[in-house]
Amino acid sequence: MLKIKSNYDFSKIIMKAIKQAFSPIKEFIHDSRFVGILLLLSTALALFIANSTYYPFINNLLHHTIITSSYLPNSLTEWINDFLMVFYFLLVGLEIKRALLVGELKNKKTALTPIIAALGGMLIPGLIYFVITKQTSFSNGWGIPMATDIAFSLGILSLFSKRIPISVKIFLMALAIIDDLGGILVIALFYSKAITFYYLLLSTVLLFLLWKFAAKLNPLWSIVLSLGIWYCIHHSGIHGTIAGVAIAWCLPIASATKLEHILHDFTSFIILPVFVFANTLLPIPTSASLFQFNAMQIGIIAGLTLGKPIGILSFLGIGLRLKWCQLPSGGNWKHLIIVAIIAGIGFTISLFISKLAFANEGAQQAATIAILVAFCISLAVTFIAYQLLKLLHQE
Repeated sequence: MLKIKSNYDFSKIIMKAIKQAFSPIKEFIHDSRFVGILLLLSTALALFIANSTYYPFINNLLHHTIITSSYLPNSLTEWINDFLMVFYFLLVGLEIKRALLVGELKNKKTALTPIIAALGGMLIPGLIYFVITKQTSFSNGWGIPMATDIAFSLGILSLFSKRIPISVKIFLMALAIIDDLGGILVIALFYSKAITFYYLLLSTVLLFLLWKFAAKLNPLWSIVLSLGIWYCIHHSGIHGTIAGVAIAWCLPIASATKLEHILHDFTSFIILPVFVFANTLLPIPTSASLFQFNAMQIGIIAGLTLGKPIGILSFLGIGLRLKWCQLPSGGNWKHLIIVAIIAGIGFTISLFISKLAFANEGAQQAATIAILVAFCISLAVTFIAYQLLKLLHQE
């Protein structure tokens, strides 16, 4: 009997030791820093393969026609951009809904802080881009520098310092979410094709059914309805990813919160890295002339690296002076300057909008290079600003 108890206690000790050994890995996976590192690795891998002997095979695989139907995406890249990214936009929609109803944006004065900052962070970059490109054929890309990448920006902020107040991280996340909402509206209103009202009406009917009966429906039927909504929106002329946001707003808040937790890892560790890899597969040697930086590229770089911080800080300063909003609890202008610079990392949504804004592959490649350059500049300036502010003892 004693022997059995002893063995039982020993097995418990072993299991506890195993859990302790693996807990740092689990914590690291759920840390936003890991998402940022994973996306960086996806980008680096894509650029390495694109400039190696593996490029023709991988590129052909991504663009190979797997479905010939005109009613569905054809190639693997189209399925990634038009279908898989729906899950990302579904998660964004759920985050917006939760933040507004029960989360960080529920309080009006607290909500106005990231809303005002995000407005400046969208309008000024878009205006800078438009002014630079208004005499060119690239003026349609004004939506590209308006975005802030949630996963990348939070990951980079976490990499720089653990001493950044949690309220400031929430502020950045709220700002990025509102930016994404703005990006979603831009996609829906300006980067969609001619509207087919039959499919638009049908998608509206399906959305109503989902909203009315979501709480009572079997999960399988909810999935079937959601697929029908995506299919109809995809064919209505509005980009199919908008279905993700529309579906999110039809779900009851209780089930929405559960789904948000389920989708987080799936989108962060699978969808976003796959999307980034497929859309940054850029053969630099064959695109060397793109480094001459045309008006479109200058507009993207200036919009993201200058427009974002200028817009966020100026609008926020006006809002605070008029007492419309308040600084995040425990935060100061040093933290906000760092956040404003980091917000220049548009990346995922910027890449996504660039694919919609330009039909020409050369223009898409040029935009990708500009987005990567803007990312590197924002990263470097954030590091320099953070180090300078530390030297000035403003930590």
